[in-house]
Amino acid sequence: MPVRARVLNALGIVYKDLGRYDDAEAAYAQAFDLVTGTDVGDDSAVASLWHNIAGLAHARGDAEQAATAAAIAVQHRERAFGSVHHHVAEDLAV
Repeated sequence: MPVRARVLNALGIVYKDLGRYDDAEAAYAQAFDLVTGTDVGDDSAVASLWHNIAGLAHARGDAEQAATAAAIAVQHRERAFGSVHHHVAEDLAV
């Protein structure tokens, strides 16, 4: 994941923790733009973003969106790491 995308991902986490959900969503969207549709996109980076989107949806009280985002994260994590990996388990626990 490019450094700028990592920073935006981390910023999204901070915003979520501060209750600034719209700012978190915007930071994640910018990070997605940097990791999808290019050669730098990889399943582990995309999975991390989907995992955090799931956490944001959970924080907003949207269980359906959280479950959908977590399921997408699981698909990417399984492609990146295989089905028996702690990152996969983390996404299954969301």
